[in-house]
Parts: sequence; structure tokens; C-alpha cells
Amino acid sequence: MIRSNIKKLNEIFISLISATQSYPFLSWLDYSSWVKRINIIDEEKLPMATFDRIFIASNIEEEDLQDNPDRALCRYEFLEILVRMAIAKYGTT
Repeated sequence: MIRSNIKKLNEIFISLISATQSYPFLSWLDYSSWVKRINIIDEEKLPMATFDRIFIASNIEEEDLQDNPDRALCRYEFLEILVRMAIAKYGTT
């Protein structure tokens, strides 16, 4: 699914980072704003706290990378977060 939509996903990431002060990364605040804007939050089944945990899980770095801030997403982390969001919303089946 990602491979067939990679061009559009890259365009989404670029449009998100273009409007931020953390360019070329997507900050936690910008991510939270985007999650609210796409209207995926469901207070009963999928609250904002779930998306915060997804951000934290996607942004954990096993080794210290100089070009990757601790509280911001680079492109590959953005793709990972999309997969985690899909699993949270639709499950693994």
C-alpha cells in the first residue's frame, strides 16, 4: 500500500514540513495539529493520547543520529507513524 502511494505520501510530508519552523522535520506539535485536522480522533475508541503514544513509539532512536531531532519526525519516521496509525484505527487483520 505504501509503495503504490509513496509519491502522494511524500507530497503530504513535504507539505506538512513546509509550513513548520522545524523544517525539514515534523515536530510533535505540528503532528498533533495535523492529526486533529484530518479528523481521525475518536474520543471513545481512538483518543488523542493514542496518537501521542504512536508519536513517541515512532520517534524512539536506538542510536543517536545527529540529523534526527528527539521530538520531531523525519520522512521514514513519518511513514512508520502512518503504518502505526492504520494499525490503531483498523487493527492488524
